[in-house]
This record gives sequence, C-alpha cells and structure tokens, in this order.
Amino acid sequence: YAYNLSKLEYTPLAEKVPPNVSDLRGGYGALSLYKDKIYAVRHQAIREYEVGKDFTDFEISANSDAVSRLSGATDSLLYGDVLYVADTGNSRISIYDTKAQSYSVLVTPAAPTLVAATEGSMAAASETSVWLFEAGETQPVSFEGFNGKIVGIEGVYGKYYLVTDTNYYYVIEYLPLTNPDEVDETAPEYAWQKTGGKDK
Repeated sequence: YAYNLSKLEYTPLAEKVPPNVSDLRGGYGALSLYKDKIYAVRHQAIREYEVGKDFTDFEISANSDAVSRLSGATDSLLYGDVLYVADTGNSRISIYDTKAQSYSVLVTPAAPTLVAATEGSMAAASETSVWLFEAGETQPVSFEGFNGKIVGIEGVYGKYYLVTDTNYYYVIEYLPLTNPDEVDETAPEYAWQKTGGKDK
C-alpha cells in the first residue's frame, strides 16, 4: 500500500483507496520521506517518487531501466545549484539542477572519471583527455597530449587547473589567438588553450 503522507491518510483495504492515493504493491522493503519526495527501496533498487504523483525517473540501481541511471559513477561536484556526476560506465556527465529539479546529460567521447566547473563552463576528464563544455553547448572542446595520467582537475575563476601522476601541471583558459602582426578578420580572437610544465 502507499500512503498520502501530505495528509497523513492511509487505507487498510485496497478496495477503499481514496482519490490521489496509489495502491503500489510488491517488493517495497523500506520508505523514507524527504520534503516532497519519497525514496522507496524496491527489490534491488532505490526509487524516487513525488508525493501525490508517480516515479520521477530517478533511480539508484545496477539494473535500473531509468534514463537517468548511473553506472560506475566516479566523481561528483555541486557547483551552485547544479550537481555534476562523472557517469563513467555510461560515458557521460549526468547533471541534476537542484533548483529546477531537472535532469540532463552531456555525452563525452570516452568514459570520464573527474568533473569540474567554473563560471560559464564545465569540464570532464579521463586519465588522458579533458572535454570542456561551454554553457548551453553539447559538443566539447577536447584536449589531449598530457604528460602522465590526469589525477586531478579544478575550476577556479574561469580557468581549469590539472595535475598528472608525473608531477606535471596544466592550465586550460580562454586566451587571445590573433597575432597583432597578422590581421585575419575571419579568425577567432579567443579560444580555449592549454599551457603547462613540470612541478619542481
């Protein structure tokens, strides 16, 4: 049975279920209420329901059929109102906007293991690559050719700082491109660029 927790009503008999109370049977082992959400342990999964509504499509389970299912997540970051998760097994970044209560994903060329964010962009990294997504974009700017495996990435004041397991550090930032001696009106003036060196 399911209970209307907003009105503290319940029914002992299925045939007497009042309006706006669902009769969902089978497999529920535990329930937990947080604000207007119910988290239910059902079989081998945890599912999220809205009070008075239905399954929200958020589920924690290795065998879930939910679109937002995570697989082997390795890193997460809450930046402002947005939660970014390195959804490694699905080769994507899963994004939950806590204010709008909405889910979305950004697909990465390979499996990400780290996430970072700063003003107007977010970045994902594997051991050998970094993919930078500007706000509103679904196609990343890609960076490779790092000396060693990437073990850390942070976004600070519009820049991304990376370190590798061979003590190399890198900075990815938005820098001017044009050469003052060469005027080309069609060339972009700025682009994301990588610089770096060895930490002594």
